[in-house]
Amino acid sequence: MQDWGSLWEKCSVLVLAGELDPVCPIDDSRNIVAALPEQFVEFAQFCDCGHGVWRDDPNIAFLRLRQFILED
Repeated sequence: MQDWGSLWEKCSVLVLAGELDPVCPIDDSRNIVAALPEQFVEFAQFCDCGHGVWRDDPNIAFLRLRQFILED
């Protein structure tokens, strides 16, 4: 079985969360962020977006994703 715990020591995570998401409510997204090592997780919350923030607000969502990818 894969040891996923060691993955977080090497991999940054961006959590994109829509405030109107019925599948993964915003509080659940915050819980996901809280469960990950603080130094490796970033949280982006989107107003007036549901489960697919890239569909609901593609300009802002993809801008944030590009920023995350290009960070040092």
